[in-house]
Amino acid sequence: MKQSLRKEIRLPFYDYSSSGWYFVTICTNYRRSVFYPHISAKYGHDFKNRGTSPKDSQARKNTELLREVIWELESKYYVNLEIDFYCIMPDHVHLIIVFNDLVKRRGELESRNYSLRDVVGALKAIISRHLGFQVWQPNYYEHIIRTEGSLDRIRNYILQNPEKITIDWVKLDPKV
Repeated sequence: MKQSLRKEIRLPFYDYSSSGWYFVTICTNYRRSVFYPHISAKYGHDFKNRGTSPKDSQARKNTELLREVIWELESKYYVNLEIDFYCIMPDHVHLIIVFNDLVKRRGELESRNYSLRDVVGALKAIISRHLGFQVWQPNYYEHIIRTEGSLDRIRNYILQNPEKITIDWVKLDPKV
């Protein structure tokens, strides 16, 4: 019997399709710098004049694509899904994803319930398909947000995350 090399990091017996708030971090493959820093408008701003490399232009395009896909997840693809807050960094993205009820595909009459894994998988697949290479690491990190205090701490962490970076533009090109 062949064992999986990937360690299971999800809570056993937890229903990840149930209503709740989830803090998700998705890292790029090999932690390559693919995106330009951006915090969702709900709490933040774009980062101006941080880079001078010609690769900065491609990173901005990649970030715009990711922003559009995040918006489409809650507005076009799924019902009862909300992206409360997100921060795009050069080599990872933080999201606070809210399941307001059972998440279903928009427009499907007999849609099954979708889980956090399905939503994250859709985001990763769409971005990789559009950019033409495997953008993301195979897994992702998640934390179930259970209290208002925890939510506030996570939002503050996300807001302060961009201040901790220095962009390595040499790593930006995914083909290097």
